[in-house]
Amino acid sequence: SLQDDLPTEYVTSWKTLAYRNMTKLVPHGTVCAGPDAESQRWIMVRCWQGIWKDAADPTTTRQSLKRKRKRSGASSGQTEHVKMLHYRCENRCDTGWWHYCQNMCWINRRKDVPPTINCPSINDFTVEFGKQDVRVTWRKPSAHDEEDGNVIPRQTAGPEIGSYQEDGNYLVAYEAKDSKGNTAYCSVSFNVYASHCPNPDSNSLYFLHHGTVNCTKSNLVGSVCFFYCDANYELKGHKSSRCLQDETWSSPNKPDCVALRCSAPPFLENIIIKACPEPFEIGAICHVECLPSYQLVGDHMTCKLDRKWSTVECIDVTRPAIKCPNSMNQTIQDKTSKVSVRFKLESIVDDSSTHVTTNYLSGQAFGLGRYVVIFTAKDKFGNEAKCAFNLTFDVLTCPVLNPRFASVSCNDSHYVWSYCSIKCTFGSNDNSDQVVNMQCQIDSTWTNKLPNCN
Repeated sequence: SLQDDLPTEYVTSWKTLAYRNMTKLVPHGTVCAGPDAESQRWIMVRCWQGIWKDAADPTTTRQSLKRKRKRSGASSGQTEHVKMLHYRCENRCDTGWWHYCQNMCWINRRKDVPPTINCPSINDFTVEFGKQDVRVTWRKPSAHDEEDGNVIPRQTAGPEIGSYQEDGNYLVAYEAKDSKGNTAYCSVSFNVYASHCPNPDSNSLYFLHHGTVNCTKSNLVGSVCFFYCDANYELKGHKSSRCLQDETWSSPNKPDCVALRCSAPPFLENIIIKACPEPFEIGAICHVECLPSYQLVGDHMTCKLDRKWSTVECIDVTRPAIKCPNSMNQTIQDKTSKVSVRFKLESIVDDSSTHVTTNYLSGQAFGLGRYVVIFTAKDKFGNEAKCAFNLTFDVLTCPVLNPRFASVSCNDSHYVWSYCSIKCTFGSNDNSDQVVNMQCQIDSTWTNKLPNCN
């Protein structure tokens, strides 16, 4: 029936109405309904490669329609479109899609069918000894579509033909798409086999705590694996291992990465170690403090990459305490004489070694005058303290001569052994020409007596 032959994807807008005295080109595959020219029966015909065929059996040609098509003036060689006469409507319908009383044609939009794709069969491959990969190849797939003909498939996954692949399982996938977007898919898998040593796992040669393993060809035969330790760790054992032809490792015992450590913290002067947990690995910290009167320079001691402890220091921040001797006075015989005097600090107290200096040396010879002796004490941390005392040296003298009505002339003041001349001044009762010479003795007395100048 007409209803049964309705296209599965029929849409009202696809209907093409043909009116009396009108002709229309229709595309290949179009199904038309209309009265037969001879029997006047309502029939279904299909345009097939330029010829009207029975809609149900495209192998049967509808000659009556064909003749009428020719009488319309269409070329018999036409392949894509045909021209047909349209007929008066003799039947009426009132339901379904067939509710017009004109001849109707529509494209038979059959349900889209994707192309047929033929995937290739791919054999497994074996990697040659000493090599890491193998060239893989296979025939290309083919695809055919009922309407579009041959379709070129497109690869969507997996390695390409002619590529080199290592040991493993691979999946190759293709798709073929026709002009209407209908797509067919296929896939095929294959394996690449290679001789290799045991696969890496947590107990194998590959796994290294606190380290890494770099291999030239993974775990394939001929591969060499090199062992490296993380920062702050050192390698104990062999540095590399080779995968042998018998699929065993040349060094079955894997090495270890051992944490770098410092020796026990050293004894440091004036420092007390408070907390220093073992083991003394790189980065370990020891907390310290200083003895009284000392100040810590640095926060703590740290085990460094060179396995040595960082340095800290407790410095003395207290000045030395020193005490000088009392000041001293001493008399010498004359002003040209010198006397040797010995002296020293009475006391010095400091928390660290101290260096003492003075501007005058003990045992040095001193002459007439007053001397200020300064002691300076400085410890190794630069703390400094000073003290001072006086050394005074006087010469023996006689009483100052100051006679009345007389003049005094001395060669060296009134020091011991000095000479003085006393002469009465003019107009005194005494003989003004008289001169008295006097000398200061060691006992601080003058020889002779002063003249009596009145």
